[in-house]
Amino acid sequence: MSKEIVTLKHKVQQLGNIVYSQEEATLQSDFVLHGLRNRLAQRSRCVLSSASFNRPPLPSNPNKEAWKEVQELKRQLQDTIERKRRAEQQLKRQQKWVEELETRLEENKDLVDEVARYEAELSITKAMFFFKEIEMKNDKGESS
Repeated sequence: MSKEIVTLKHKVQQLGNIVYSQEEATLQSDFVLHGLRNRLAQRSRCVLSSASFNRPPLPSNPNKEAWKEVQELKRQLQDTIERKRRAEQQLKRQQKWVEELETRLEENKDLVDEVARYEAELSITKAMFFFKEIEMKNDKGESS
C-alpha cells in the first residue's frame, strides 16, 4: 500500500513539473504571439498605405514583398494561436489529472493509516498471545 502511495506521490510530482513546463510554454507562446501581432500591425500599415490588405498588390506596386511578408506573418500568427490553444487544452487536462491523483493520494493515505492501525493491533495481539503461551508453559513447568 505504501509503495502505491510513493508511486502516486511521484506521479503527482512529475505531473506538477509537466504542468509547470506547460504553463511556461503558454507564457512563451503569449510573448511570441505579442511579437507577431506587433510585426503584423507594422507591416500591415505599410501595405495598407498603397494596397488592399487582403488582395495581392498589382505587379507594378513596390510593396509586393511587404504584402507577402504580411501574409506569412498572418499564417505564423494563426499557427501560434492554434499551438497556444492546444497547449492550454493539454494543460487543463493535466491539471485535472493532477487533482484526481492528489484526491486518490489523500484517499490512500486514509487507507494506509487504517492498515497501520490494524497492523499495530495485530502486533499487540501477537505479543499478548506470545506472553500467554509463556505463562502457560511456566504454569505447566510449576505443576510438574
